[in-house]
Amino acid sequence: MSRTIERARQEGSDGVIVIDNGSEDNILSLVSDLYGGFCSVIQIDRNIGSAGGFKAGFEEALKSDFDFVLLLDDDNCLEIGALIKLRKAFDVELSALPLGSSSGLIVTAFRSDHHPEIAMGFPPDRVNPRPSSYIGFHIVDLPRKLIRRIFPVTKNRKGLVEINKVELNFAPWGGLFFHRSLIGRFGFPLENFVLYIEDTEYTWRVTSGGGKIVLITSAEVEDIDKSWNVTAPGTNPGGIASLILGEGDFRVYYRMRNLAFFQRHILPQSFLKTVNFYMYWSIVFLFAVRYRRLDRWRLICVALRDGHAKRLGVSPLFPL
Repeated sequence: MSRTIERARQEGSDGVIVIDNGSEDNILSLVSDLYGGFCSVIQIDRNIGSAGGFKAGFEEALKSDFDFVLLLDDDNCLEIGALIKLRKAFDVELSALPLGSSSGLIVTAFRSDHHPEIAMGFPPDRVNPRPSSYIGFHIVDLPRKLIRRIFPVTKNRKGLVEINKVELNFAPWGGLFFHRSLIGRFGFPLENFVLYIEDTEYTWRVTSGGGKIVLITSAEVEDIDKSWNVTAPGTNPGGIASLILGEGDFRVYYRMRNLAFFQRHILPQSFLKTVNFYMYWSIVFLFAVRYRRLDRWRLICVALRDGHAKRLGVSPLFPL
């Protein structure tokens, strides 16, 4: 966390709001000793999950004197020059929008682990999932994905030179930069998601509600600690194998439960989406059989049922 705060200060941030989400460490004392008045600490007496933590941060941002908000996890570190690039990009994008549109604009930093298609140099039209896809899977993409598996594509950093910005349907929290008025327009994250996907739902709320999210590829954020579904051995980042082999049943449960809810009850439905739903889960089952992880498959089925039944909040299976 100290590296995250220090880099934000070096980048010219006016201040940092730290959410102490039930940490066992004395965050208030640590931050006060190192950074004094540059940081304010909001203490929560118990862990309420990332969704509740970010909601608390949004509420505090509205109480503050800051005009702009930059969201970072405690393991996100701005690369040099990233904040200035985001601020300039915001002004450029805003100038092309109708007067008073600042409440509907987000610019966001590039994170290679969370934007793998861009990191490998694919064109912008391949970044967002197709309409009627299910968790990013679409039957039309099967031939391309099979070819990629047979002939793997390595990361192509040169591709970023040609792609300066990409408009997104949704985005992760880390790296989002926006005017505080956006919170007044779109509200707060859904606390009952608890962990994972609340950023997907919130940013989809923005774009489906007439807002705009623009990824600025030259403004980068480093993920100091890699996500659990990126570090699973022998798997593609965020792929099905990482879902089966990734560590932490509670992570898999909350992620898949919330994704099931998001896909079923928030995104538009269609016949083709139903086809992709059955195809996707059939492939997940085959992966579970292949890796002899039927226990993980059964857990995913529980998560799927809970998401479809709108059973959100803290699960008795995995209390925080």
